[in-house]
Amino acid sequence: MFPNLRAEIARLGLTYAEVAKGIGRSESQFSLKMSGKTGWTLADAVAVKKFLNTKLSIDVLFECDGVLQ
Repeated sequence: MFPNLRAEIARLGLTYAEVAKGIGRSESQFSLKMSGKTGWTLADAVAVKKFLNTKLSIDVLFECDGVLQ
């Protein structure tokens, strides 16, 4: 799930633990969101975008198999 988000995290050389900490979530919470087992809130999506400092839009960053989750 979320191939663009995964790619952006990898491009920046970050771990899930680092991103989770950067947005104020536990690594397990972040992993559940990345696997699609729990949903993303808009606030969390915005926090991830800001933390990654990416120019990608939220709809592109959180695209999943061609569908915005």
